[in-house]
Amino acid sequence: MYELPDVLVLAQQMNNELKGKTIKEAEFNEKGYYNLPKGEFEAALTGKTIESVTGKGKWVYVKLKPDMYLQFGEHTGNVLYYAGEDTVHDTFTLRIDFTDDTALTIRNYGMSFIRVVKEEELGTFEYPGRLGVSPLDEHFTFEVFNTILEESSGKMIKAVLLDQSKIAGIGNGYFQEIMFKAKIHPKRKAGELGKDERKALYTAVKEVLTEAFQRGGKDDIYDLYNNKGGYTKILSAHSLGTPCPYCRTPIEKLNILGSTTYLCPSCQK
Repeated sequence: MYELPDVLVLAQQMNNELKGKTIKEAEFNEKGYYNLPKGEFEAALTGKTIESVTGKGKWVYVKLKPDMYLQFGEHTGNVLYYAGEDTVHDTFTLRIDFTDDTALTIRNYGMSFIRVVKEEELGTFEYPGRLGVSPLDEHFTFEVFNTILEESSGKMIKAVLLDQSKIAGIGNGYFQEIMFKAKIHPKRKAGELGKDERKALYTAVKEVLTEAFQRGGKDDIYDLYNNKGGYTKILSAHSLGTPCPYCRTPIEKLNILGSTTYLCPSCQK
């Protein structure tokens, strides 16, 4: 699953490769969630020029001149770029061919969506809706974070950090790393955290996501050139029962808010 660092890596690569390219034709095979019928979807893309590619939260936004966006993310499986001599994979949700004989394919899985929308439509869909502050944005200060915690004092930390309308871009994968780094139990409620714990959590959010971005995203996510990211999570299914790297206590798992969360029961009391 794409989370903020993975999206930012992909968007940066796409912007470098695709900015200024004109779409010669598009082929959409109608798998996944989409907002237009096949013919209209393809026609909406054909002839458009890519102005820029940006990322926010778990989503990639491809701006098409003059006022349209191609929007996808989170559960997207693979987004791959092909130079003129490359063979394009025949399994895709959307294939885009450019006038310079390069191409792009997007493959969606499960509950993922892909949309072509007018600029004014962004944020109007129920999912993902309007996104909150990006935790890697300069506007994400400790004061902003503390206010979010105060407003959600009765909720578990997991519910707060994964609420995309408040903080956009954290999913279960990086959430576990953040909680482990901050040494806070994931079932704690926001209102229970003292000032030092809140500062530790804020610092962990910034440091984990920054490191992941600098390393090219998670090592189970592929970038635009089909290369894996370099960030290896400490906590995952593979770490269950293994010694904590700090205190040697076996790693455990809990089901919290419908998904598995791994933790060290000693470091994260």
